[in-house]
Amino acid sequence: MLFVEDLVPGDRIAVDGIRAVVRKQVPHGTDQRRVELAHSSDDRSEVILEAGSKVEVY
Repeated sequence: MLFVEDLVPGDRIAVDGIRAVVRKQVPHGTDQRRVELAHSSDDRSEVILEAGSKVEVY
């Protein structure tokens, strides 16, 4: 598990019921992070997560 702020490109994650590969993560507003996805198990290209939330990395 990593905090969303600690994700780096290439990390393989499981979040919101999908598996994905991180392209990058950037601030989104004052207390959220936008995680752009290089690949995902569905058609999402990004997810928005609360800053400080934990993400499963595999």
